[in-house]
Amino acid sequence: MDKIGKLVSSRLERKPNVRLHSDIHALADEISSYFGERGRFAMYLGAIKRIGAARARSIFAEVKQSDARNPRKLFFWKTKVQTANKDGGPAGRPLPARRKSAKLTHRKRPSQMKLWPSERS
Repeated sequence: MDKIGKLVSSRLERKPNVRLHSDIHALADEISSYFGERGRFAMYLGAIKRIGAARARSIFAEVKQSDARNPRKLFFWKTKVQTANKDGGPAGRPLPARRKSAKLTHRKRPSQMKLWPSERS
């Protein structure tokens, strides 16, 4: 007969998650589990890819040690600040150049319109 310790330890062993392919995936899983947002794994994975695994790990350690009211917001604020400092510009993607609406480019200006039949040629 097996000892009860072996039975308990065999039941408590965690199976590795086969969906975690790299260190970055494991870190994203750890962070999303810590914040209780397993469904937002991709959001955390994107943030980690943007700033790097080493920096994300240090930010996560800072957030765990802090006494913040909302540690999730603090984590993403710190990743945003890190991205801004890394690129030397504002965080996020640059805004696209504005273009004129196609509808307005084909219309005539009111000064070019001929309103009366006598003005038409």
